[in-house]
Amino acid sequence: MTKRSPLIIALDDLALGGEEPHVEAQLLAVMSHPNIAFQLNAEEAARMEQRALDLATAHGFKDVAALLVYADAWMLYLAGDFERAATLYRMHTRGSMDSARSETPPWPDNTGPSASS
Repeated sequence: MTKRSPLIIALDDLALGGEEPHVEAQLLAVMSHPNIAFQLNAEEAARMEQRALDLATAHGFKDVAALLVYADAWMLYLAGDFERAATLYRMHTRGSMDSARSETPPWPDNTGPSASS
């Protein structure tokens, strides 16, 4: 029998009605990282990121907010916007996430998850 990854087990639990908002928010935030987000269509990636942000805001999950800022910083880095990426990364490492996230995705229109749809 194949061993199942903890990520898959947690996602299955959520799909079956598990009610762990912190676990859900963490998983969604991790999935917002470019390594995963680039594999999704733009709508799906944006929906997951927004759900993670909504949960982080509603429950005060600062670790989830930090993961989202970190993912945004990587998106900027990959898009070549090194100055903004560095600024977000500094906010991530210094714990000042409250003002780090913006209403719009950090990547230009021609890059990021939307480029794969």
